[in-house]
Amino acid sequence: MRTGFWAGVQLGMWGLCGLFLAGCEEKQASKGDGYPLGDGYPLKVCVVSGEPLGSMGEPAAIVYEGKTVKFCCSGCEGDFRKDPLTYLAKITNAKP
Repeated sequence: MRTGFWAGVQLGMWGLCGLFLAGCEEKQASKGDGYPLGDGYPLKVCVVSGEPLGSMGEPAAIVYEGKTVKFCCSGCEGDFRKDPLTYLAKITNAKP
């Protein structure tokens, strides 16, 4: 009887983990979010480091509050998340 209980608890926990992880899909940039990955992104450089996009391979990109943000590498995302308003202002004030 106890084995069935703990199996149910485990199954429930996995289900909750699945729901939590489903929200992580927001990290993938997509078209229609204000600045598509293809054309229209106003910066040619990393919003954090100032390095040219593509200088370290394929640029990393996330969607943050409905806006695509591109980085020269995935390492810059952590710095962006520490002060997103500063970096978003660079995107907003940039001319396409």
